[in-house]
Amino acid sequence: MKYFVLLAAFAVCFAFDKESMLKHNKIGKEPVGAAPEALSTCDECQSLVKRFSEAAKDPSKLAELKMLLNVLCHETSYVDECRVFVSRL
Repeated sequence: MKYFVLLAAFAVCFAFDKESMLKHNKIGKEPVGAAPEALSTCDECQSLVKRFSEAAKDPSKLAELKMLLNVLCHETSYVDECRVFVSRL
């Protein structure tokens, strides 16, 4: 009898939780096709090169970029070569 009561209580809690999740689940109002078009790989690459070029003209941005790239060198399998490359930027 005790297991039946526990099972019934669990079922009621589960049903309430499911109703609560369904009630509060919100979906965006924009249609799927209205999302902005993703850039092509070429456009994305051109954008990155342009941003890198602009950062190279500003010494403070270049120093920050070098610092960030130096930190990322630890993630590569060729840490020393990466540090040399970053130092020559």
